[in-house]
Amino acid sequence: TGSLLLDYLSNAQKVSAFEISKEAIQYVKEQIPAPFQHKVEFYQESLINIHHIKEYSCVIVNSVLQYLPSIKALLDSLRQLIKATKDGGVILIGDVRSMELLDVFLIVKHFSHHPDDEGKIPSNLFYKSRDTEIVLSPLFFYALKKQVKDISWVDIHIKHGQYANELNFFRYDVTLHINKTIQEADCLSLGFNEIEKTDDIHALLNKNPLHPVKIHNIPYDRMKNLIQQLPVKNKEHIDKMIKMPVH
Repeated sequence: TGSLLLDYLSNAQKVSAFEISKEAIQYVKEQIPAPFQHKVEFYQESLINIHHIKEYSCVIVNSVLQYLPSIKALLDSLRQLIKATKDGGVILIGDVRSMELLDVFLIVKHFSHHPDDEGKIPSNLFYKSRDTEIVLSPLFFYALKKQVKDISWVDIHIKHGQYANELNFFRYDVTLHINKTIQEADCLSLGFNEIEKTDDIHALLNKNPLHPVKIHNIPYDRMKNLIQQLPVKNKEHIDKMIKMPVH
């Protein structure tokens, strides 16, 4: 739709837009304000066919990876994008479907469509409901970093949107840093269950001002929020069936 393009176009020097649909390209062209049209060059190409070398400082791939035909096509596309990124640049990958949250998503989806099912989940739900779209664990990108030396660092971002939908609750974003100088620092590690009040965190930061702090096992309590909005008669059984994941 070009919605992301329009957000950053005014601050960009040059944009190369890749799209396999001729109609989609024409639609986006019509949305670009006249003063910015000279900045954008369109290519009717798939990600797999990108053969530019160290040309882009920032590559944005939003809500695309899940539609690639296979894992091989996914890996080939990522390798091409990494080659096309300048040293010190980044690849922003948006709307990745979460492997860890897939079963939870299927349960929530089932009860959204069948609110009268009092806790009864069909035995075939977890394999017949899976579609052909690619679903990835964040661990995939950490493993990819170990295999591809040009990836200097990986950041995983949870969604912070306000709407209760699949995009905000069951997908995440990824940043790949390409051939960037990374200075790793020792950090203090703290379990979420060790924190009794926010003052504990402030005290730790004041005591160790030069050390970053890592807090792990943070409950993903936004899921409770989503469950409360489902049109289901009895929500207690869903709470029992869904083990709240942590990140």
